[in-house]
Amino acid sequence: MLIVSRKMKHIYLTFGLVLFTSLSVWAQSAGRALTVGNETYEHKQFTQAEAAYRIASSKSDKKETPTYNLGNSLIRQKQNKEAISAYNKAIKEATTKTAKHQAYHNLGNAYMAEKNYKAAEQAYKNALRNNPKDDETRYNYAVAKKLNEENPQDDQNKDNQDQDNQDNQQNQDKNQDQNKDQN
Repeated sequence: MLIVSRKMKHIYLTFGLVLFTSLSVWAQSAGRALTVGNETYEHKQFTQAEAAYRIASSKSDKKETPTYNLGNSLIRQKQNKEAISAYNKAIKEATTKTAKHQAYHNLGNAYMAEKNYKAAEQAYKNALRNNPKDDETRYNYAVAKKLNEENPQDDQNKDNQDQDNQDNQQNQDKNQDQNKDQN
């Protein structure tokens, strides 16, 4: 007779739910997968929401919303590095200043959770470039700037920051080119 601990039962149950959600959502459209992701997120079932958002992102031509929501579900699971990746992808795919602002703001939050204050400061600064009226982002920027001054980053994070800064500069250059084309 096999004896299974409560913890293992919980793991099996969670895995089963994720598998079931993934299979049922996979057979559906990107819009339906996004809806399932939003519903499971609201019920604090972040693992299931993550699976649904991944499916929605893979099936959709417009990946900005499911990718951003994926980042949110990853943050809730304390998977900050994966969330950072999702937010960076959402920023690249964003088509509006509002979407870019939200993604940069949450990117800053993810960097703060990783104690990467310099990158957080940069992300909040980019969020403010897209929405200078957001007081919460302005406050977070000030906190990140202060923490960055009090806790200088070591060289180990420098490569990540340099890559993020290059990505941010490319996005800014792209935005300026789009603005010139529109004028």
